[in-house]
Amino acid sequence: MSWFARREILVISLLVAAGVALRIAWVMAGGHLAPVISEMYNISGRFAIDGVLGDAFRPGQGPTAHAMPLSPMLAGAVYRVLGIGTPAAEFVLTLVSLCFTFGSFLLVYKIFRTLGTPLWACLAALALACLLPVNLSLEAVAFRTWEGALAVFLMAWMMLLAVRLDAGETRPTKAQYAGISLLCVISFVVNQAVGVASFAMLGLLAWRRSGLRAAVGTGALSLVLTALVLTPWMLRNGETMGERLWLRSNFGLVLATGFHDGMSGKDQRQAFVDRMDSVDPLMSDTAYARMKQMGELAYNRELAGRAQAWISAHPTQSLGIALGYLRQYYFPPEWLWHIYSDRSRSTWVKALSHWLISALGLAGLAMALWQRRRGFIYVAFGALIPALPYMLAQPVLRYRYLVFALLLFLAADFVARLAATRPRTALAA
Repeated sequence: MSWFARREILVISLLVAAGVALRIAWVMAGGHLAPVISEMYNISGRFAIDGVLGDAFRPGQGPTAHAMPLSPMLAGAVYRVLGIGTPAAEFVLTLVSLCFTFGSFLLVYKIFRTLGTPLWACLAALALACLLPVNLSLEAVAFRTWEGALAVFLMAWMMLLAVRLDAGETRPTKAQYAGISLLCVISFVVNQAVGVASFAMLGLLAWRRSGLRAAVGTGALSLVLTALVLTPWMLRNGETMGERLWLRSNFGLVLATGFHDGMSGKDQRQAFVDRMDSVDPLMSDTAYARMKQMGELAYNRELAGRAQAWISAHPTQSLGIALGYLRQYYFPPEWLWHIYSDRSRSTWVKALSHWLISALGLAGLAMALWQRRRGFIYVAFGALIPALPYMLAQPVLRYRYLVFALLLFLAADFVARLAATRPRTALAA
């Protein structure tokens, strides 16, 4: 291992280069450079044309609050320069996504090295993250416009800061708390699930290192910064959507696709697809016409009301569905790779890989918390909190990607800890 220690940067560089090359080769050779039509692609395209965040479901829809603004603005800026959906634009967006993807891998690597995970285990986890072909379509295609790669990068950045400052000899300064608060706010704007996890890390850091008063003050500062950053978005929604909405408008659609009579059947894939075909304006002409007639916000309120009524009428079944979604978040069924097409290959291998990573990762997290290893509580926040909102929705693969790298490194840490106990166990016997 001394050879790897002396050449750690070289090994890391080779792994990252190989991982990037693998994804680019997959995109170019597999015909994956074409744009993927989605709400985020539509919004990005409209933003590229006239600077309007709109047309989430169909051209001519008008302004939308279906998605938070930062990610479609970034993709839209590329489309404005290189053309909407052109090969050049899609390739550049692939590179942007890969920068965030591999940036997050490196940040998580630094987190676990800081926490004391052995070098060989971190290198093994990084090698799997770079070379295991289980998330290629997300990292190289979907995250061109969706926010997943950026969200993971921001959460990993926050976690690394928290771990390092928690282990430092001096207390964080007010300026450091302010800077981290702003990072948390940006994370929240990009993705609310990782944003909440980031705020939790910040609150714990302030409480552990500076006391309750500092934690309360940092929380108050975070609220003020959040309000300041979101105020332009809120005012824009009031002007263009008729309602001063602080976040997204899509909660009703999400809830309606997660809780309904169809979920009581055995074929969850067909139930999910059928539900999307009936209520999602992107998939259904009828749903789009209804949304267009009512307005985006009113349509989502109607869906939310119907879903909440169904939940109230079926409390036990709803609890079972929510717990099932939590299980699927960490242990995804194979059909999630085949929701809309059958292009994905070797899906049983992908599903098995995710199951093994989740099982070992969660076991490693439990062991670390049981042993009270300092700093792993921040990893716990990042690995567990993002799953909670998705108990209200079918956890498709891009949702669970938020915790993939953390679980992978936790699994490697767990294996390393088990390996370290074997000699002592043998001697004791």
